[in-house]
Order: sequence, then C-alpha cells, then structure tokens
Amino acid sequence: MKWSDWKKYSDEWSSHILRMLKSNLDKLLGKEENCIDCLNTPCKGKDCFEKIRGLYGDKLKPHGRLSWDYHHLYKGFKGESAHPWSNAPLEIDMLKGFRDGRFAAFMQEMAFEGRKNPQSGNTLECTGTSEPDLTEQEKKDVRIEVKSFTSAKTGSLRLKLAKDTGFQRSSPSHITLEETITNFDYWILVDRTQFYYGPTISLPYYIIPSDVLVSIVCGEDRTYTSQISKRERTFVTSQKEVIEYETVLEIISRALQLIHAAQQIQNAEEEE
Repeated sequence: MKWSDWKKYSDEWSSHILRMLKSNLDKLLGKEENCIDCLNTPCKGKDCFEKIRGLYGDKLKPHGRLSWDYHHLYKGFKGESAHPWSNAPLEIDMLKGFRDGRFAAFMQEMAFEGRKNPQSGNTLECTGTSEPDLTEQEKKDVRIEVKSFTSAKTGSLRLKLAKDTGFQRSSPSHITLEETITNFDYWILVDRTQFYYGPTISLPYYIIPSDVLVSIVCGEDRTYTSQISKRERTFVTSQKEVIEYETVLEIISRALQLIHAAQQIQNAEEEE
C-alpha cells in the first residue's frame, strides 16, 4: 500500500495513516495484501489495471468523473456505515460487485444529467429510456449511448444496444458494427474498474463522437500490438465486444488523440 493511494480509500488522510499502519503490521505477520486496484490477493502484477493504465500515462485524460461514493452506496445496501479504514473481505466483495455494475440501482446514465458535453458545449439530459440514454437540452435530436467497461476478460466493453446485451441475447446479424455505432452521435465510456472507496477519483468517463469511434474500430487497421503480451490484438470481435481492458484503453487513447487533432484544426481555422 502506498501513501499516494489515500484518495482511493477515503478523503481523510488521517484514516489512511491508520490503514497503512495496519497494512505494515499484516506484512510483518506474513499476510498477503489485497490490491485496491485489481482487488486481487496478491496483486496481478503486470495485469493489474493500475499497471495497464500506467502504460498510457497522460494519454487518458478523462472528460470528467462521476465521483460516486462507496460509503454512501454501502449504507444504502446494508443500512449501516462502512468503517472508513476497513479493508474487510466483505467490503472488498461488495466493491467488486459495485465495479461489475450489474445492479438496477446503477442507472449510470442518470448521473450525467446536467453535465456538459465538451465536444458541443451543450448540456446533457437523461431521457429515462434505454435508446438513447441521453440527449442534449439544446439539441433534442442528438443521440448518446452510455456504456461502462469492466475488468472482464470477455466482454470488457460491449458495443451493442442494451436490448441486445445479456444472457441468451445477441445483436441482429444484419446490423453491422458501424451501423450500431453510428446509430448514436456520441458514445460515453465509463471506466468502472476505477470505482474506489473515496469519490475524488471515482469512475472517469470519456465522450467520443461516433465517427471517431468508427474510424478506429471499423477502419483499415483494426488491430494493435499489446504493450503487455507484445502480440497483435483485434479491437472488436465479431460479437461486437472488446475483450481486454488494455484494448479498451487503446481505443480511448486513439480517440482522444483524434479529438484533440480535430480541435486544433478547428481552432486554427477560427483564428484565420
């Protein structure tokens, strides 16, 4: 456990001092520590999500964070407050469940109500329906899909509609990946592996125009070389799924580069 991890547990640094003392005592007693990033005992090492994010450095600057608070959610489910510096197995199991996100209460699209779309400058508005999840207050015809990506090796990110996702469901074979993506104007991707105890750095999200997303996953070069395995990986499977966490980050990294380049061109044209 590192001092720099204190925001992942709580906003109170004093609580983290106690937590670190407990962690050091456990090490002296020969107990293995649960990794706050991959929630594995011991840490997964090079496959830990924090290690994978580190490969991209500043290339993954999010457009915002949902800032969800584990302790409030815990109280809502359990009816009691979680201890601020506890790392008990029950709480780790619950944190895993929250990260996985398969809870009806986790209607994450509602969390975007009133936020700004940095691409257009307009205000996001939740529709209360699954298609689309969001629109813009100023332009009701703008369609936005919200998707989270998780730690799953298979189906880390599913680029298909909610009605086509789930047990014994599959996307209609006649609808292509490009048609699925361009059915919306924007896709908002939420990194659910970054749901921690403290809300400060919780759940970063990225807003990607559909044409940018299509140019990456449906373009001529639909593969990349993994920085971990050094092998070539395909962006999206035939089932419209991205099956590795690193692959999702690679897609987002490339998308952010394209968005930045387009903004620079636009700024230069406006200056002229």
